[in-house]
Amino acid sequence: MRAITGIDLTRIVDPKSNVMEQLTGDPFVLFDCLVAILQPQLDERELTPEQFGEALDEESGDKASMALIEAIIDFFPEGKRMLLRRALTKVLTAAERRQLATLDKALQAVE
Repeated sequence: MRAITGIDLTRIVDPKSNVMEQLTGDPFVLFDCLVAILQPQLDERELTPEQFGEALDEESGDKASMALIEAIIDFFPEGKRMLLRRALTKVLTAAERRQLATLDKALQAVE
């Protein structure tokens, strides 16, 4: 994964890294990770990464993203898994708040 995307998923537990934020905050980083993981299946089906991306609707992309993040978390021992799940919850909550604030500002601008 690191050689293809530049993301070292094992550093997700390192408090000095921003891997969790990259995965949850940048859809392009997450998409690159998904493509790296799924490349053998894409090759088998003769699909390019672009075709794969076009075939994903928003809900499927969200589900694939969460499945990847949960699989990464499940890779670690139980103690670290609990910490990572808490961190993920905080990151997702913060992202949701930012999205709601952005939507609220957009609605206020329209009014």
